[in-house]
Amino acid sequence: MAFSNARSAGGNARCERALIAVFVLLAVATPGEAQAYLDPATGGAFFQVILATIVGGLFALKMYGRRLKAFFTGRPLEGKPQEKKGPPPTNEGSSS
Repeated sequence: MAFSNARSAGGNARCERALIAVFVLLAVATPGEAQAYLDPATGGAFFQVILATIVGGLFALKMYGRRLKAFFTGRPLEGKPQEKKGPPPTNEGSSS
């Protein structure tokens, strides 16, 4: 039990160091001052992108929600019974 606690403490230290490294990298990589102009239509375009992302995500959940749930739970899909496909019917009785 002591080994698992020591192991998790070491994992937390590594995680903290990685998080600090990411923050330092972001602080160095971001510019201090931006010389840019944003016109009023930029806000509307940004809002449209956010709204389209939300609506698209909801549509995808509607279309594939049952399949994703069945995949992650390991249960078969419920609903319509699957029809077995057999060989196509033949035209033995008809004459040409």
